Amino acid sequence: LAATHYKFGDYTPCLYKTTNYGKTWKLITKGIDAKHYTRAIRADKQRPCLLAAGTDWGMYVSFYDGDNWKRKIFSN
Repeated sequence: LAATHYKFGDYTPCLYKTTNYGKTWKLITKGIDAKHYTRAIRADKQRPCLLAAGTDWGMYVSFYDGDNWKRKIFSN
């Protein structure tokens, strides 16, 4: 789940995951810049544990099911 609060002046990234169909949720933002609020999160259907998160400042990738994120820089 990706959420935003930037319209209220809170730019904190907000990504959550559940492993029990929504009974409990875990915040998964370690490695994402504290002011890069998140807009989207996607799971790769063919590579388990691979997640991508979109922000207004670029994309972040997690190879560990959201436990840690790295910023992805694209070049020409």
